[in-house]
Amino acid sequence: MNIPSYVSGTIYVTAYRTLRGRIAACLQRYDLTPTTWSLLGIVMQARDGVRLNEAARILSVKAPLVTMLANDLIDRGVISRIPHHIDRRAKLLVMTPKGKAFVKTVERDMDTELKYLLKGVTETDLKAYKKVLDTIILNGQ
Repeated sequence: MNIPSYVSGTIYVTAYRTLRGRIAACLQRYDLTPTTWSLLGIVMQARDGVRLNEAARILSVKAPLVTMLANDLIDRGVISRIPHHIDRRAKLLVMTPKGKAFVKTVERDMDTELKYLLKGVTETDLKAYKKVLDTIILNGQ
């Protein structure tokens, strides 16, 4: 299948705006941005915590941005900063119990939004979509 770049560009822009708009509106109800939500996801998945610079690498942003976002989430009580268990100079971001409950609440709302947008999309379609995006990211590094 050979799709002209201008056609795929139109599809990309339209899908991006649709997803971003709906997701941003949902997250805005919780005073979150997509980047802050992604940071919460990274911290949530990190069993023993995550270093700021590692979170910045995963998000493809500079560490000062992660520090600013983390400070806001710390002030809100959803994550905390603790000393690394081996390297005391390093700090780790970890979820608080309040943060875990908060993520579950937001995730329920996000699921509702995404179910609406993904109506008619199969699990196989989603796996293929993720594979394509992962490949694009990998190729761009």
